[in-house]
Parts: sequence; C-alpha cells; structure tokens
Amino acid sequence: MNLRRLEEIGLNASGPANPRLFDGWLLGFQHGKSKRARSVNPFFASTLPLPMKLEACRRLYDAAGLPCIVRMTPFAQPSELDDWLITQGYERFDDTLVMVRPLQETPPAVDRRRAPRLTELDLFEWNVETQGVRDLSDDQVRRLLDRQQLLGLDGCGLVLAEHGKPIAWGATLVEDGWAGIYTVETAPLHRRAGHARRIVTTLLDWAHRKHAAAAYLQVTAENRAAVPLYESLGFTEAYRYWYRAPPQVIAHERR
Repeated sequence: MNLRRLEEIGLNASGPANPRLFDGWLLGFQHGKSKRARSVNPFFASTLPLPMKLEACRRLYDAAGLPCIVRMTPFAQPSELDDWLITQGYERFDDTLVMVRPLQETPPAVDRRRAPRLTELDLFEWNVETQGVRDLSDDQVRRLLDRQQLLGLDGCGLVLAEHGKPIAWGATLVEDGWAGIYTVETAPLHRRAGHARRIVTTLLDWAHRKHAAAAYLQVTAENRAAVPLYESLGFTEAYRYWYRAPPQVIAHERR
C-alpha cells in the first residue's frame, strides 16, 4: 500500500483547489471551514532555510487574511520540520486519522428498503442539493463544481431525506482505485439512528460496483462517535496528520 500516493489522492479530492507552489510546499488560500484547503502542505522537498521560508509563508497568509497553519503528515519535507516548528512555538492540534479498508470483498449489505428515502446523485447535483444543510455560499459551491470538472473523476453523492428535507448525506470520489468517503454528516436532530452507517455502506457498495480496490476516509481522532462506526465497518488507521500553529491561532480556530 503506497500511503504517499494515497496522500496525493486525498489532496486532489479535498486539498487546496488551486494551490500556490512555494519551494516544494503547497499553499492553500481557500477561505472556509476546511483547514486542508487553507494551510501549508509541506509535501515536496524544500531547499530554503526554514526561518526564511516560514516567514515568507506568514507574509503570504497575512496578505490573504488567513492565519499561517501548517498541516503535518508522515511525508512532510524536510523531515525535521515538525520538531523545528515546536521550537517556534507552533503547537499541535486537530489530529486526524486516515483510515482505509480493502474492497476485494463485498462491503456490508445495504438494506435498500429502509425509510427514509436515500437518493443517489452525481456530484454536481449533490453539491447543489446539499448546499443549504452544509452552509456553503454560492461561491464555495461554484469552486467545488469547478474543481470536480477539472478532476474529471468518477463519484457520487447520497442524500437521505425526510419530508423532502436532507437529514443525512455523504459522497465518494474514486481515483486510481481508491474510493474516498467524504462529508458524511447527519443533521443534529436525526443522529444516533443509523443514518451515517447507511450512507457509508451504500457508498462502499457503489465504489465496489465501480471496481474500486480500496476505500479511505479522514476523521478527527477526537470524534468518539465516528471512529468506532468506521472501525465496525472494517476501516483501520493507516496514518494520521495534524496541524501546527501558534497558540492564539489555535484558540481562534476553536471558538
């Protein structure tokens, strides 16, 4: 299993839509909730001295009206970056698990008779259909649609509706045999009813029928409801990533 390749696939699916390359690092400047899309991703080899490079990144993020947050993975370059950021007062937060499971075997059975109604949509329709419940602006939806068109990858979205209103949703995007499971959410008043399980098992079934070899997802380590669910569906931790930022930035992120 080539985990570095999996990290590339994950960045394609949910990283910066139009990253700025700076001495091997991918810089994302997309405003919004997703830190993956508005952080420094030090994925490729670096040549500049770290103090000079980090200061240049700070200036670029200041100009964009964003905090300078560094996303750390086991593949970060240079290898001493994490330890060096500690000396600069950058604290670790929001550990996220990258979990995987093979799809050589049929995923858990999907009960297609269960209410409420589950609808399969293409990714363009799904983003439009879930815009309101995901609290996305028109501009954010437009960028998502543009990104999907440029990637040109196979995928689908699911919406579980009750009385015509979405109560749970999720999507998958397939690249190079990997099916990424993304944005699995349930409206607060409808949680603990098995909707997330139904969404994930249906997405796995769809990916299996599309001949994906494996599935992956990303979930925060502190999500005590989702991690056991994914483990029960056969997912195991492959690696994790985390973020580093000054304490005042972390405090603002957690407000």
